[in-house]
Amino acid sequence: LGAVSEGAEYTNNPILGRHKVLDRFEEDRSLLGELIGVFLQDYPKMLAAVREAVRDHDGLALERAAQTLESSLGLFAAEAALEVVRRTEQIGRMGDFGNGEDAVAQLEEELERLRPALTHLGREIVL
Repeated sequence: LGAVSEGAEYTNNPILGRHKVLDRFEEDRSLLGELIGVFLQDYPKMLAAVREAVRDHDGLALERAAQTLESSLGLFAAEAALEVVRRTEQIGRMGDFGNGEDAVAQLEEELERLRPALTHLGREIVL
């Protein structure tokens, strides 16, 4: 196997719509860098709000928390995480918390997969 250059694993990563994001922010890469930084700083709080709403079986709070996270994820074309957060939002809307804990676990997993891809992209655009 040949050597893989640093960052190559994130080039066509399905976790992050890298090309779509770069096209979207073509004229303002510094804004993209700022948004990545804000998201990486704030997503743990957003995830905590989702987790708390599921724990409390608070459908309205879950819908709101999921929508907030969905808006941020949409900026980065993070389709896998978006799919999970939309399912989580649906749990809140329907008030059926039977799969709530599983949805939170899946969301945590997707966000942990997204974090290094966003970190790498953030470093790449400031070079």
